Amino acid sequence: MQRDRPVDAENIELSGNVDVREVELAFNGTERIATLIAKEGQRVKAGDFLGSLETVRFEADVARAAANLEAQRQMVSRLEA
Repeated sequence: MQRDRPVDAENIELSGNVDVREVELAFNGTERIATLIAKEGQRVKAGDFLGSLETVRFEADVARAAANLEAQRQMVSRLEA
């Protein structure tokens, strides 16, 4: 493969087909696609909302972090008293 022009780190232009409804993509987790707004053949531009991932695992992580934060705040309050 040969590059015809320099790579723009801000914008990447790709073309292709979406043939399946569920795929694994290179995200930082193993979440599934919850919604897919863009349709096959539809033109999209930078910033367009294309879809979303399931957030169940992230919501649980946030709840655990919030509980941990509250516990740490209570510990600080006890130590300051």
